[in-house]
Amino acid sequence: MDQQPDKPAFKTALFYWLKLGCISFGGPAGQIAIMHSGLVEKRRWINEHQFADALGFFMLLPGPEAQQLATYLGWKLHGIKGGLMAGILFILPSILIMLALSMLYVRFGNYTEAGAILKFLRPAVLAVIVAAFIKMIKPFRESQPHLIATFIAFVGMTFLSIPFPLLIVSALVAGWLFPSGANNRIHDLPLQSTQHSSGLKVFISGIALLFLPMTFVVIMKQDFSFWSTLALFFTKTACITFGGAYAVLPYVAQESVNHYGWLTSTQMIDGLALGETTPGPLVMVLSFVGFMAGYTTYDHNILFGAATLLFTVWYTFLPGFVFVLTGAPYVTRVSSSVRMQGILRMVRATVAGVILNLGFVFGKSVLLNFEGGLDWQSLAWFAVVLLVAYKKWVSVPLIVLLSAVAGLLFQYIKMRMG
Repeated sequence: MDQQPDKPAFKTALFYWLKLGCISFGGPAGQIAIMHSGLVEKRRWINEHQFADALGFFMLLPGPEAQQLATYLGWKLHGIKGGLMAGILFILPSILIMLALSMLYVRFGNYTEAGAILKFLRPAVLAVIVAAFIKMIKPFRESQPHLIATFIAFVGMTFLSIPFPLLIVSALVAGWLFPSGANNRIHDLPLQSTQHSSGLKVFISGIALLFLPMTFVVIMKQDFSFWSTLALFFTKTACITFGGAYAVLPYVAQESVNHYGWLTSTQMIDGLALGETTPGPLVMVLSFVGFMAGYTTYDHNILFGAATLLFTVWYTFLPGFVFVLTGAPYVTRVSSSVRMQGILRMVRATVAGVILNLGFVFGKSVLLNFEGGLDWQSLAWFAVVLLVAYKKWVSVPLIVLLSAVAGLLFQYIKMRMG
């Protein structure tokens, strides 16, 4: 039986969540491991059973798993205010860092040194994406239905232009109709009426908060069409972000690059490289897309880029807070459902195909030169990083750092020889 956890003081918990936001590199797996070590093993604020139930539940929801897990655990310790502060502090450092990096990118991105760094960062990011696909597809190697789902997702997005939301809805339906396992009954654990009431209040408040930034747009007499498009696009994206940032990026790239023209495909890859250097959830890369949307639309104005970045963060993460704080009382019920686990597996198999599509699209941009031939320098660095990332010899942030150093070193040697 799990030991009864100790409840910390609210201020003590706040300091922990802020510290976690500053050190949470390494993607969701690393972030979840850090939380487990800090909250379950070291501080014993959460017991093993609570942690496992929560993790199972938030793998079923759209949005960044680690940030939603932090929000729930904050709620578990100190109610709604604890959940809000845990979730906010988990992403606050990465928001500030991404804002600074975005400004530096548009200011110095065309300099020789920056170009040399990005020349090596792009194939490194591509290698990390391919390694993520290999890791995600491994559990399904002997499951024909899931491999078929992966293949359909890849072909559908790559050659048939099937929208990502439609693929996710199809996966949810297939997982519900054909779950793994025979026992699909959810344990009947009664909820108190206060828990129902609290969840309903959070949901209504969340819906109201979605309209708050648009009120300022109207007051400031800005381009309502642009800002409402931005709000709707990133709200919709937040609601279909199953499987992390790699899964939703093909959809974001397709819309923001090809449809809206907010940024180029190369800038999209650069944004992902910047996202890999920050702590917190990788989905923060969407804030870079938001920055570029404002920067491009408002005639290369950095202040408008900063405003649209913060606007994007609001609509990217607010739905997640609503999902978590509304669904928190139901964690144990849902996490024990075999049917829900069947849905999760089908969604993850579909997401693997979407990630492969992302690698295919980015690969054409990164590994081919302007004449359509292979860029051998990028291909060589891609192969090196793919091996390193697949074997997990070093962490992703360190891969990014080493790629930046390699780019500068290569540029220095080129200058010395030429």
